[in-house]
Amino acid sequence: MNLEEAPLKRIRDNLLANRDDYGEIYLSGGYVRDYLLQKENNDLDFSVTRNAAKAARRIADLFSGDFYMLDQYRETARALINVDQTCIVIDVALISGKNIHEDLAKRDFTINAMAVDLSDLHKIMDPLDGRTDLIKRQLKPCSENSFSDDPIRTLRAVRFIRSLSLDYDLKIKNAICNVAQQLKSVSGERIRDELGHIFNLPEIRKSIELLAEFNLFKQLFPDLIKLEEILPRPPHIHNAFIHTLRVVELTQLLNVSINTFSNPSENNFINNALTLVGKYKKGLMKYLDDFADRKISMTPLMILAALYHDSGKAYIVPIEEGEKFTYPNHAEKSTQIVHERMKSLAFSNEEIQFVDSVIRHHMDDELKTIGDEENPNRYIYRYFRQTGNSGIEIGFLHLADLIATYEQTLSPFRWSTALKSVEKLLDAWINHYTEVISPPRLINGNDLMEKFGLQPGKEIGGILEQVREEQAAGIILERNAAFGFAEKIIKGN
Repeated sequence: MNLEEAPLKRIRDNLLANRDDYGEIYLSGGYVRDYLLQKENNDLDFSVTRNAAKAARRIADLFSGDFYMLDQYRETARALINVDQTCIVIDVALISGKNIHEDLAKRDFTINAMAVDLSDLHKIMDPLDGRTDLIKRQLKPCSENSFSDDPIRTLRAVRFIRSLSLDYDLKIKNAICNVAQQLKSVSGERIRDELGHIFNLPEIRKSIELLAEFNLFKQLFPDLIKLEEILPRPPHIHNAFIHTLRVVELTQLLNVSINTFSNPSENNFINNALTLVGKYKKGLMKYLDDFADRKISMTPLMILAALYHDSGKAYIVPIEEGEKFTYPNHAEKSTQIVHERMKSLAFSNEEIQFVDSVIRHHMDDELKTIGDEENPNRYIYRYFRQTGNSGIEIGFLHLADLIATYEQTLSPFRWSTALKSVEKLLDAWINHYTEVISPPRLINGNDLMEKFGLQPGKEIGGILEQVREEQAAGIILERNAAFGFAEKIIKGN
């Protein structure tokens, strides 16, 4: 979106037309930075002398969008608008300080401390020489107290270092490490949003390693540090923490490959999984579209699920079974841990329930057996009745978990069965949803009560569920057959 093009021009014209209400008006921050980098950015930050909330509301009304008050005390407001099916976020805030130069000096990093006066779009104000730092690809705080003034900037540093390939010096590293513990004072919502940005960046392993280097990972995920103490035990090749990072890495790869091309790997197991995703790419993209209205996209949620899928093992005494060690009910314990962490980060109940389902069911027997079933539809129906719309992602986590557990020692037979299982789940969800996943009801509770004289109760629900299972299996195809099967259940035959 160019500075001279719609919808920015329309926003600019509206703001300038009401300049008497707002005083000085500047476009600042990340949009200016990305404009210089020729990168698309759909987040716009405006700074005005007065009436910031009024300006944001007018912009929202102009595009029939939504208006939110972000900070009543500092008068910071947000307008969310949709243009050509693209969501654009517009934040308007009061200038902090006597003028825009003082305001920019209080920003986080020099590359974000640039602004443009709306009356002269071709003149960029750059009091801290952020443009030079951008050219040199170096991260430089606006002041020595930048991180202590707002500890969330420690996470923003990770985001910009990774997303813009910036260099940083030892002084910055030490400054971040020194204030890492102060992240506890930052609201869960702000941490959640920054993690969302970081988790959406490619090569998540590098981001996690940077978080660890800056002493931030253990502040964010203290529950996971104990996994380092779980040494490799058969069948695991890695200790529990390295295994977790490997699962995270592979889970992100599978999810990202839905929308973007992934280069072939030297690991044939990974190539097999990527080929499977490619085969169902169109249907998977539609599947992800159903999550488009979420505040947090699918990839960060799945990274959280992968991070915590084995977290419960740190609190369970393992049991030796033959040559293997197992951790009874570790999935359930892991869901308890991730619940608390996600609540503290202000995730929605829906998002928590989704991650809960992925972790709770990632060890389900169906993932290990459906691939060998000649007529798997009955089991596929039961599986999705338990997992709902998380069932697809559970399959991806299962494949990632298998590779991370065994690496090159993974049995071709075990891998083939898992791959076939996930493919059958994908095929059913994408190509046979109304036949297998959610077959239409041929009869309902009123039909049963009227025909067989039953009374309302759980019995009716149980009968109807068995009928639908037979539909999914392809045994019951029409209404009379449904009644006949229900009669057999009622009579105990």
